[in-house]
Amino acid sequence: MVWHKIARFTFLLPVLSLYLCLNGTKNPISSTPSLSIPVPALPTSGTTGQPTTLSLTWGTVTGATSYSVRLSTVSTFSSTVQTEAGLTTASDSLSGLSTGTTYYWEVRAADTAVSGGWSGAWNFTTATPVAVPVLSSPSNGAANQATALAVAWGTVTGATSYSVQVSTVSTFSSTIVNRVGLTNTSDSITGLVAGTAYYWEVNATNSVGSGAWSAPWSFATIPAIPAAPTLSSPTSGSANQAITPTLAWGTVSNAASYGIMVSTTSTFATTVTGQSGLTTPAATPGGLANSTTYYWEANATGAGGTGTWSGIWNFTTVVAAPVVPTLVSPTNGAGNEPASLLLAWTTVSNAATYAVQVSTGSAFGSTVTAQIGLTGASAAVTGLAGTTTYYWRAGAKDAGGVSGWSGVWNFTTGASSATLPLMMSIPAGTFLMGDTNTQLLNAGSASTPVHSVTLGAFTMSQTLVTQAQYQSMMGVNPSSFDSGSTWPVESVNWYDAVWYCNKLSKLAGLDTVYTYTGIYQGSGYDTLASVAIDYSKNGYRLPTEAEFEYANRAGRATDYYWGRNYPPMTTADTLAIDSNAVWYYNSPASPQPVAKKLPNAWGLYDMSGNLWEWCNDWYGGYGATNQTNPTGAASGSSRVQRGGSWDDSTLVAAGLCAAYRNGSATIGANAGGFRVVIGAR
Repeated sequence: MVWHKIARFTFLLPVLSLYLCLNGTKNPISSTPSLSIPVPALPTSGTTGQPTTLSLTWGTVTGATSYSVRLSTVSTFSSTVQTEAGLTTASDSLSGLSTGTTYYWEVRAADTAVSGGWSGAWNFTTATPVAVPVLSSPSNGAANQATALAVAWGTVTGATSYSVQVSTVSTFSSTIVNRVGLTNTSDSITGLVAGTAYYWEVNATNSVGSGAWSAPWSFATIPAIPAAPTLSSPTSGSANQAITPTLAWGTVSNAASYGIMVSTTSTFATTVTGQSGLTTPAATPGGLANSTTYYWEANATGAGGTGTWSGIWNFTTVVAAPVVPTLVSPTNGAGNEPASLLLAWTTVSNAATYAVQVSTGSAFGSTVTAQIGLTGASAAVTGLAGTTTYYWRAGAKDAGGVSGWSGVWNFTTGASSATLPLMMSIPAGTFLMGDTNTQLLNAGSASTPVHSVTLGAFTMSQTLVTQAQYQSMMGVNPSSFDSGSTWPVESVNWYDAVWYCNKLSKLAGLDTVYTYTGIYQGSGYDTLASVAIDYSKNGYRLPTEAEFEYANRAGRATDYYWGRNYPPMTTADTLAIDSNAVWYYNSPASPQPVAKKLPNAWGLYDMSGNLWEWCNDWYGGYGATNQTNPTGAASGSSRVQRGGSWDDSTLVAAGLCAAYRNGSATIGANAGGFRVVIGAR
């Protein structure tokens, strides 16, 4: 029964609906009113510069259970970019929008039964990509920039913020500044390191996002202020400095120039001189006074500024150079002066030493004697020639310099009492020079190899030069054993002997064999400067070593010129030495008068014993080849002596041998005597 009722009702529904419709009733089942149309809210229609990700919002609709949104690039919505339905809130999130594009959108509400109508279409336009900023300052590659500065760039249209990066590498693999969200077109950078290259770049951000970085620019910060120089010379506290000293210091990194200050006070309250802009680490201040202490300091200037002053050093200038001495005696133009005399002049204040020159010419083209380093205001001059006019002058020296020479005075010596020595003729010939006696070589003879020597004829003084002969020529007797006129002169050096030879040549009217640039008389010895020997001259000279041995042997080949050999083995050998030579065992602890022993076959006395005798030669090794008129080694440190001596307790009889050579005496040693020869080669 119930089922039939239901069936009947179901059958009648279509008829009822048609009826209701014909009578103007829309919903025969429900009487719910229609939904309102939503009102769009954001983004406001017509807005531009919108991001590509945004939210659409609208007003809520009463009774709505969901919303639908359509998005299109055309206002007719003939096509859509996106359609969303079933949204339960009054907003919709969009993403992936294209930049620089105008979009249209509309929304409608729905409930569980029906959907409402679409809202009116609203539109918005997305933003275009942001441009790359144009950097403006500091200019690209700018130098000498401050360590705190502002970087700036041009405004980018549509940019909402900017970012800046600063790095010490152009790849920006690391940064020292990385700032974002800047709303101004500049940024202050601080804490930069002096003397460093930096790179910087900027990008802009808008609603779309961040744009590309600008091409990096660079700048370099100003170099560091130079450090204080380290002073180097003159050493602080040094004395006797020139009044135009060179002040020097070490170079300073980053320095373009230097400056100095010089003062007489350590506070530099006043300055004697100040210099700046010096391009080298040295300066020569002028206007300084003698005997004054000065203080000085230096600084350095570079692109970064001027540094601090160095430490303060000081120096004291030298005393002033002495004045010229005034000559005193002998008086100017004096005559009949002795061959040995004392030259005197006035003492000069502050003078440390004096010098004197004597010459036979007023222009002093050459000097007879030149003495320097004299501590008193006088000088002894000896060995002057007779009846000769001499010119002389004096000068003074101290730490401040030299005075210059005094005026030139002159004097004339009286007649000389010097006499010429007795000369013996030595014939030309050939002999074997040297000795192979083993025992003699063991005694230090150094007389090998034996070699043939040929000599031209010459003359040799019969005896050693005596003290009387030497004093009459030189005006002085240097001998340690001053026992009489016939005793040999001793304690003379090689230079003394050479000087004597030249004076003797002048006395005899012969050419001088030796030349030298100066004669320096010292305390007990003399020195000749730059001695040269010209064997072609016919004047007096010392014998060569070959001439001495040849004349000693006098035609014999035995070790001793009296026909015996070394060593003495018998009483007869010893007695023979006693008869021919003054030696260690027959001398009363001194040399003896000349010509007191037997002469050799050529009439020469004391060729062995009494005194070692100077020869011309430098001491050097023998050659093995035959030689003619040899003159010895070209150079050396000592001159040869021959003949042996009265006081030789070590060599004893060995030194008396004709071939024995002594090379131990330096050229300036005050030892031995000499004899002279004449023989042009």
